[in-house]
Amino acid sequence: MAYHENFFTTYKQIVDYYKTSVHEEDLNIDFVDLHNRCWNCGEIAKLYRCHIIPSSANGKDEPCNYVLLCRTCHENAPNCISPDIMWDWLNSNKFYCYDTYKGQEIINEYKRIYNKDLVLEIETLFHNNDELFYKLLDENIMKVKLHIGNGGINISTWVGMWNEIFKNFREYNIKN
Repeated sequence: MAYHENFFTTYKQIVDYYKTSVHEEDLNIDFVDLHNRCWNCGEIAKLYRCHIIPSSANGKDEPCNYVLLCRTCHENAPNCISPDIMWDWLNSNKFYCYDTYKGQEIINEYKRIYNKDLVLEIETLFHNNDELFYKLLDENIMKVKLHIGNGGINISTWVGMWNEIFKNFREYNIKN
């Protein structure tokens, strides 16, 4: 993220502006959560001011030119001079249930890498064996390593972990 020497617009001013200037249903999160959930993915996280029109393109330091995003979403946000692009991007990621954004990203990435439906794999392999499912899930989560500075398991690590769980399941079935 770029360094900005002077931010005069506060987080509270940004939140207050949106509470009075837009309809709640036009945002990805509820008004009550504007101060603590990323406006893109909905995760509870440290939020960063993200310019809608970049400061390098003469974007103003005023509440209407910011959205509040987590670090990952801020890094992935469009950096364009048309404000419509930011809102198109945010709306394309709208989910009607909190904490589902990352799960959908994991499903999409699994499909992209392995050309398989993650949910179907889970249902097919573990449809009658919840105990083994949770055992393998617990074992594999314990093996996961985080990148330094990453606050949680990233998307590609989740995908790799699911692939290992399925491999462990198949090996378990061969042995038994």
